Amino acid sequence: MSTEEINNLIEEHLPVEIDGYTRRIGVFNGLSTIMYSKDGSFLGKYLSGNSKNATLGYYNKTVLFEVIGRDLKEAYLKIKEKIELNKKVKKDFPKNMIFDFKSSFKLTDGKNELFIKLFEVYLVLDTNSDSQFFCVVSINPLSDAKQILPVINDLKNKIKEKNFIKLSGDDENFDYSNFDLPRIVHLYSYDFKQSKEEIRKFFTKHGWKVKLKDKYIFEKEELANQEKIILCEGRNYKILNYVEIPKILFSEEHNSVSIFQNVKTRKRYCLRDKDYLIDEEIKRLRHVFPKYYILDYYCIENYLYHPDNIEELKLKGFNKHEYIENIITNKNKCLFEIISNFKSIRKGYKELTENHIKEVKNANTILIKELQSNDFDVFYKHFDMKSYNKEFLERFNLTEMKLVKTDWFKNRIIKIINKGC
Repeated sequence: MSTEEINNLIEEHLPVEIDGYTRRIGVFNGLSTIMYSKDGSFLGKYLSGNSKNATLGYYNKTVLFEVIGRDLKEAYLKIKEKIELNKKVKKDFPKNMIFDFKSSFKLTDGKNELFIKLFEVYLVLDTNSDSQFFCVVSINPLSDAKQILPVINDLKNKIKEKNFIKLSGDDENFDYSNFDLPRIVHLYSYDFKQSKEEIRKFFTKHGWKVKLKDKYIFEKEELANQEKIILCEGRNYKILNYVEIPKILFSEEHNSVSIFQNVKTRKRYCLRDKDYLIDEEIKRLRHVFPKYYILDYYCIENYLYHPDNIEELKLKGFNKHEYIENIITNKNKCLFEIISNFKSIRKGYKELTENHIKEVKNANTILIKELQSNDFDVFYKHFDMKSYNKEFLERFNLTEMKLVKTDWFKNRIIKIINKGC
């Protein structure tokens, strides 16, 4: 990319001024720097260090943002990222009180001193919960972590002394002295370069809980503003997204345990396989967790291979009655094994073991009775079609793509996610 093209990008995407700080560009000793400052006194510092009369405090007040790149393109990308991330912090907490702290550092080689800016620190006050936490913007989070820690520790100690910020409000319930001390750091960076676990361990070791906000999280949040995201188990999301339901996006979660954790703690929309839950338990769960969608059948394969779904394809030689009889035969062959195992399987359902709903005392009896029935509509909702021997269907060359594109399948999924809406 030519210098002219980079300059055009700078003019197009970087503001000339931010809150009284003017954009300034310099190339010195083979390095490119872009900064937003109130004057140009620090722009040439890379030639011979800072001015002899300069102080860290003056640099801190004079310079808002500063980045260094091996070339102008790298500097442009860094400052663009920094500006966007700082805007993101304020956008994420529009109803909270936010205070920014400009952190600057002094380097020396014994002869010259050099002031630099590495990251931005914000203190966010949530007056609804009387809590506070830090947000830190860093474009090099792993290398910056050791410098971030003493800064937030120092700010926390000043807050603890209760003379750091003086706030009052007309509401008698608002008293800053009662706010909990900060324990959480929201760390903003577009790319953690596969070092997330290392960063988490570092802050955890020093008593801080860290929440990492990267480009992946931002994209999901952006989609959430446009579309309703529903988390679902395993590869179900791929099948369900083929349906192409307007303004609905299915996203992957590991299993039913992590699905329920998202419903319970993060209040996310989630879709769970029915497995061995009975209808009354589902009804009670939906009452407590209205964003919790649960399939009417054991798993997604029960929909794909449902006789009504296959019948819609109008396959030559397909006999719906014979197919139902084949499913009944398969079910009865493994009935003893199913009944022997489902009790232990249900013990792993956090929805039931954590007592979120009133226990259905005869649940196991209901399950056994319905599984023993040869009435298709009664037993099929508990029968795992993943384990069904599909030899009967082999001659029809069925694929998931064919089975997922029917009106019957789409209407049944829409019916589930429309419940309670």
